Amino acid sequence: MKNNWLFISALALLCTIGTHPDLVAQSSRYSQGRSRGLPPGGTVSVAAKTIPRSGFGKTVTTGAGTPGDIIVYEFDRVNQIYRAENLTNGARLGGEFETFKNPDSRVNSDIYHIESGGSHYYGVELTNKFVATNFPAGTDKVSIFSGINSQVNNYANFQNFDGAYLVFHLYLEEDAGSYDYDGGMSWGVAVMSGEDPQNYEGYFLMKLYNTNDYLPSDVNLEEELGILGAAIEGTAADEDLEDGELLLGYYGINPDAPETFNTFFVNMEDAQSAGSDDEVMHMGEYFAAMGYANLQESVMIIDLGEGNGYLQMVRITDENGYENDRDPQGSYLYVQSDVDFGSGGGFFDVYYDDQTDNFTLDIEHYSEHIETEEDIEVSEDLLLQQGGIGSVWFTDFDYYDEDFENDGGERLYIIINHDFVMHFTIDLSDNSLLNYGVGAGSND
Repeated sequence: MKNNWLFISALALLCTIGTHPDLVAQSSRYSQGRSRGLPPGGTVSVAAKTIPRSGFGKTVTTGAGTPGDIIVYEFDRVNQIYRAENLTNGARLGGEFETFKNPDSRVNSDIYHIESGGSHYYGVELTNKFVATNFPAGTDKVSIFSGINSQVNNYANFQNFDGAYLVFHLYLEEDAGSYDYDGGMSWGVAVMSGEDPQNYEGYFLMKLYNTNDYLPSDVNLEEELGILGAAIEGTAADEDLEDGELLLGYYGINPDAPETFNTFFVNMEDAQSAGSDDEVMHMGEYFAAMGYANLQESVMIIDLGEGNGYLQMVRITDENGYENDRDPQGSYLYVQSDVDFGSGGGFFDVYYDDQTDNFTLDIEHYSEHIETEEDIEVSEDLLLQQGGIGSVWFTDFDYYDEDFENDGGERLYIIINHDFVMHFTIDLSDNSLLNYGVGAGSND
């Protein structure tokens, strides 16, 4: 069968990106039937090994870690025991964990905590949906892991993945302290469209930037979506395409483990210059992914292969396709990895300050070397400003030397959509990355 889905998708998506409310409207132009969940030309499956299912008091999650490994975690909350298996390198680990709770926070969940090798590591759980940790996971360096509960069945919620997303490339290089892209982090804007709901298959298009060059507060969502649409049509201005990287891809539910997907994507510019459809289908790579979606929120986690980290995508449009301008108030737990491979975790509390008429952020942060309450870092009453995208917020920190002279500063970006959060911090002097993290709320 001739595989021309890539170009049909491009034409179809052209009509769906740009104006509200149909940022990611459905298209009837998709017409290629393929085996459900299997990309043409290759297969990817995290179900090659049996993954246990979640049960009472026990959570099993399948996900990706920053080395680019597929990892399965099992948390037994009754006995406070965890187990993990790195499916990429076969490593297994486990032990007891304890929980931390911030009595001043409105969050209804605890942070998971372990101590290993003299360092402290953290995990968070969004019940029946999502788990994130920075536990050692069969890797030499601190690894952030994001995973989806094994009870999730994406068949019922497939079209809830439609929408615009903010994307983080979570990736640590082997050399300590260095990140991809010369000290910055790759991030971007993406669109997902489930064009073939009968076969549970769809497409995504993303444009990736680097924090060294652009920050989320520098861009406008509608303009970014317009650029994506013009890129598909072939009418995008050169200046709009010279920054960032365009990627076009495919996703389909893995029928053996419906919390997971098979994905395939290629560089958009390479695809446009290809001589044939068959050439396009053999220039990309196939990867496993995990996802969760409902009407209000969705997250997609795409493993990029051993040594390449993973993408985490959080939807930034609401159920009607509009840019999300939801009140960010709430309490959130997070795990973090620093550029020196240090680990951390903590609480974000976002609330509205009537006196200043602004949203304000409180942070309680636990580091890898926390020993006493004095080691807990607390920041209060931080002014939150909205970035160029509705779900993006940021706050600035000032540094002062021993003479109380301003010695520079940092900027913390937080992406919030309902119960899913991502964040990163940069040094304002050069936009270099200091840390990144992922997390979840529990605001029931």
